[in-house]
Amino acid sequence: MTDIPFDFPELTAQAREAAACAANLAPWSILEAWRLFHTDLPRFFRALNAEPDSSLLYLFYYLQFTRFAYRKYQERKIPEDVFYHTFSDIGRWEKVCFEHTGAHGLEEYEWLSLHLRLQLFALGRLQFQPVCCPWDLPAVYGIQKGDPVLNVHIPSGSRLTPSACEASYQQAARFFSMQPAVFICHSWLLCPALKNLLPSGSNILQFQNEYTITGVDAESRQAEERIFGCLKSCPSEYPENSYLQKSAKTWLLSGNPLPAGYGVRRLFS
Repeated sequence: MTDIPFDFPELTAQAREAAACAANLAPWSILEAWRLFHTDLPRFFRALNAEPDSSLLYLFYYLQFTRFAYRKYQERKIPEDVFYHTFSDIGRWEKVCFEHTGAHGLEEYEWLSLHLRLQLFALGRLQFQPVCCPWDLPAVYGIQKGDPVLNVHIPSGSRLTPSACEASYQQAARFFSMQPAVFICHSWLLCPALKNLLPSGSNILQFQNEYTITGVDAESRQAEERIFGCLKSCPSEYPENSYLQKSAKTWLLSGNPLPAGYGVRRLFS
């Protein structure tokens, strides 16, 4: 059994114990795995996915890799609370894996690799990923495709209040030294149809109203997955346990889509 280096929020004691015991299944030493993770990430994924207990091994290795990430945080003088807040995502996604499979592990290993490579940070209620803008934006934003922007992600957790989101945007602008900061987002929360399904004062619509929606992702079913907790081929099979579930189900049964939206917002200091 190998010790787990940090007691991250959201990570259960059972998950910690399962990860610690997985050391006996590990095909590489922690240092060998870390080197491969950084030098050839696709190969790391392929090799680990070939293992019978791959999801559990991802949990084991990723928790061990946080040792190295922590050193980088210290080198960059990033506050410790940002470290713990960012890596609480491991526990969050471990719970999702357990709910889906009944076994401890990680299925979102590609997503969580961003955290370990210091390409994504949790700053308050939201997560931010510095990227080169992948889209052509309206000229008013003064941003061209390829310019630096902050990609916004919305983890599950506490209520998505306007004040919490605004505090996150302000913190991100300071953290990344971007003035003015331009934020982009691809999310089901930016689905234009939500204006027909939710009260105008809802937190989701207040979040959406902070963005200029520049397009929709017609292929995305993220809205259905997030609203109902699953995907069904026939909308009539969806549950109706909340106001949003009831209204979204009626919307879908009427033949209307729920695409994810693309949005942009600009923040001046």
